[in-house]
Amino acid sequence: MRKTVCLAALAAIGITGAAKGVGVLYDSTGSPRFNAPSDTTPLRYNVNSFGDVTRIQYDDVPLTGGTSANINSVRFDIVQLAGAPAVNVSGFWSPMALDAATAGGAGDGPNDDPNAANSLGAPVPLLANQTPNARVVSVTFANPFNTGPLNTAQDPGGFSFFNVGLSFSNTNGSNGWEIADHPNNLDVLWDYKSNTDLNEFSFGTDANGDPVIGTMAVQVVGTMVPEPATIGLAGIGALLAARRSRRA
Repeated sequence: MRKTVCLAALAAIGITGAAKGVGVLYDSTGSPRFNAPSDTTPLRYNVNSFGDVTRIQYDDVPLTGGTSANINSVRFDIVQLAGAPAVNVSGFWSPMALDAATAGGAGDGPNDDPNAANSLGAPVPLLANQTPNARVVSVTFANPFNTGPLNTAQDPGGFSFFNVGLSFSNTNGSNGWEIADHPNNLDVLWDYKSNTDLNEFSFGTDANGDPVIGTMAVQVVGTMVPEPATIGLAGIGALLAARRSRRA
């Protein structure tokens, strides 16, 4: 009976800890990238503007503190130039698979790759920008999911990864995913259609000749799922503390 009580207590501690851990796991939305210091409109990129609305642009999400993550929401920041037409934005996520597991074609580089097009939910419609100025609009998908095991091979001993991405329903480049900065993000993006048709790419330089890192504006909210041993140790410590308190 005592063992059953302890296991139940450990489970309760684990659930409580997970609930308290919900928060922003990754956020590059506060660091828009500009072509020149005097610019007021961030850089943007639209993978669908080349004529194929079935392609997905993926970015990596670097995380620490667990073997997987329970994701509550994913937010993308979209730049709409003045006169940009209405468009639907579809969101996706994927595990990051070992490079050897995907034969992505001629454009597949040396990095590990997304290998799926898991929908984040129904497409989000954006109204046309009928104002005389460019604007940034946030699109949020709030359909919870678990990432499954995060990729630890891309950065051994460092960050763990999965991918998020989006696509636009038309080819008009006046709508685009905002380019951003984040110190932990890989300098690589993926133009993905399938496991056998993907391209790894990054950007060139800005007006000053400085490199524009391949990082997009995205915010991920959720909870890290720690290794079972970590949960067990935390639970045992709490139980021991409670036992000492009762004895006192």
